[in-house]
Amino acid sequence: VLALDIDLDGGLDVLWPSSAAGKLEAQLAIGTKTCVGASLELAHAPELLEDLDGDVAWDAVAILADGLELQLGNAPANKALRLGFRGVKDNRRGVGAIVEVRAQETYRRLYWRGEATLVGVGGHAETDLVRVTWPNGVVQYEMRRDLGDRASTGSLLEQSEGLIGSCPFLYAWNGKEFVFVSDVLGITPLGLPMAPGMLVPPDHDEYVLMTAEQLAAKEGVYELQFTEELREVTYLDRVRLDVVDHPVGTEIYPNELFTFPPFPTPHTHTVRAPLAPRATGSDGRDWSKELAAIDDTYAAPFEPAPSQFLGLATPHTLELAWDREQVAKAKKLRLVMTGWFYWTDASVNMASARDPEQEFVPPILELPDGKGGWRPAGPPIGFPAGKTKSMVVDVTELLDRDDPRLRLFSTLRLYWDSIRLATDEDDAELRVTALEPQSAKLWVRGFSDPETSELPHQPERFDWERLARFPRWNQHPGSYTKLGDVLPLLGEVDDRFVILGAGDALTLRFDATKLPPLAEGWRRDFLVFMDGWAKDRDPNTVDALFVEPLPFHAMSAYPYPASERFPDDEAHRAWRREWNTRAAHQWLAPVTPDQPLAGPR
Repeated sequence: VLALDIDLDGGLDVLWPSSAAGKLEAQLAIGTKTCVGASLELAHAPELLEDLDGDVAWDAVAILADGLELQLGNAPANKALRLGFRGVKDNRRGVGAIVEVRAQETYRRLYWRGEATLVGVGGHAETDLVRVTWPNGVVQYEMRRDLGDRASTGSLLEQSEGLIGSCPFLYAWNGKEFVFVSDVLGITPLGLPMAPGMLVPPDHDEYVLMTAEQLAAKEGVYELQFTEELREVTYLDRVRLDVVDHPVGTEIYPNELFTFPPFPTPHTHTVRAPLAPRATGSDGRDWSKELAAIDDTYAAPFEPAPSQFLGLATPHTLELAWDREQVAKAKKLRLVMTGWFYWTDASVNMASARDPEQEFVPPILELPDGKGGWRPAGPPIGFPAGKTKSMVVDVTELLDRDDPRLRLFSTLRLYWDSIRLATDEDDAELRVTALEPQSAKLWVRGFSDPETSELPHQPERFDWERLARFPRWNQHPGSYTKLGDVLPLLGEVDDRFVILGAGDALTLRFDATKLPPLAEGWRRDFLVFMDGWAKDRDPNTVDALFVEPLPFHAMSAYPYPASERFPDDEAHRAWRREWNTRAAHQWLAPVTPDQPLAGPR
C-alpha cells in the first residue's frame, strides 16, 4: 500500500495492487468530499513511486526477477512544489521535522522522512507559505514561492542557525531609546546536562552591570524591560537596582561568572587603569589591539565547530604578556576579562560528550613550565555568562612578577573583547544606594527582531522597537503568572515568583528621585540584582516540557528527588490560586485553510 498525492491536487491518495496484472487501484483525495476511486495502468506493480527525473511527475520502480524496471510518469495538469531540507543544528536530512504547505484552500502536513518529494497544490500559481518545525523546536517560514508553469523545483531549504534557549533579555532606557543590555540569569539553567548523568547546578542569583551610557532617568524614573524571547520559561523571584557611585577613572564589575560550585560570593570589584596585554593566538595572529579595551572588537583565534556542536570551537589558546616593570610592585593582580559566549545547549553537550573529536573545555589558565612549554595552573576558571559580560579573576598568587605571562586554553566559542590586568588594590570608594522597584507590570509583547551588524564576531543583540513578524515557538504548557501588576511577587526571595513564558515582558520602574546628588568627580553606574531560574525546551534538557515542576531555593538539584517537594504551606497554595491563573499562550497560529494567514497573535 502506498500513500501519496498521485494527481498533485493537494489531497492524499492511497494506492494498492489490483488483482489485474499491471494495475494499481486507488482511492483519491482520502478524507475529502472529492474522494473517488480510480485505477492506474502500469506494466508491473511498483515498489516505489517517486519523481526520479525531476520533471514533476511520479515515476514507478518495479522489482522484477531479472532486475529493476523504471517507468517514467506523465505529468498531471496540477502544479507542485518540490521540497527538500537540509538540517544544520539538527540531523543533516531534517528527519523528524513537521512540514506544512498552504496554497489558498490547499493544505498539506507531512512528517519529514529525509527524502526530497513533491507536494501538490492543485492549480495554484504559488504557495502562500511553507512552515517547517525542525526537530529541535525551531519554526521556520518560507513565504510565497512562485510555481511557474507547473512547479517550483526550488532548492534545499536550509535550517536557520541560532539559539533557541540561553536566558531572558534585559533592555534599558538610555535617554533616547530602549537598548539591549544583555541576556541574564544564564547562570541558572534548570535541567541542563553537561554529559550523561551530569547536570549543571544552577546558581540562582546574579548581579548584572549597566553603565551610565545604558541607563538614564526619564521623568525621574529608571525603566527596564525584562523579556523572555526564547523557547524558555523563567521564574523570577526578586529584583533590585543597586546604584553605584564611584570616582571617575575607576571601573566597577560584579563578581559573576558561569562556573560550577563553589559559586562566587557577592562583591563589587573596583578597577583603576588596568593594563592591556600583548596577545598572540594559537592561530599565529597578534590579537593585542582587539584585547586592549572594551570596544566591540573581538579576538577569535579559532574556527567554530560544525553546526551540530554550536557553541564549541577548535582547541585554541591566547598567550598574554605584560611588562615586568608594570607589575613588579603590585600587591594584587586581577584579570578583567570581557567577552561573550555562544551558548551551547543540552543537545550539544550530550552530543559532544559522545564524540571524541569534540570536547567542552571552559577557559583554563596555563603558566610557563620553565622548559619552554606550559602547564595548567588549576581547574577551569569559568566564563562570562552571556553577551557581553565581564568577569574578574584573581591571579595574585599565580602570575610570576619576573615573567608576567600566562596562556588561556579553551574549546568554547568564546569571543574576548578585552583581557586586561588590574594592578590596583580593589579599594576605590563606593557609594551604593539600593532602589526597590516602584512598579512591575507583566504583559504580552512578542519577539524582538535581531539587530544587524557588519562587524565581525558580534553577539546577537535585539531591537526593542522592531517585533518579528512571525514567532518561532509556543510557550511551555502550564500555568503562568496573571498579567498586570506583579510587584508583590518581587520584594523578597520566597519561592513565590513571577512565571514568564516566551513572548512575555516585564516592565520595571525605579524611583530615581530617591538618589543623592552625584558628587563632582564621580560617576554613576548600576547593578541589577535578580534571583530566579530559567528552563529551556531543548529535547535533551531534563524535565523541560512543562512549566512544572517548579524550582525552589531549598532543592538539592533540578529535577529534585522524590524526597523533596515545592513548598506546600498556605502561603504558597494561595500564591498558586491567586497568581498562577494564566494559560500558556499559543503564538504559532494554525495555517490550515479555515484560518487567515497572519503574523504573531
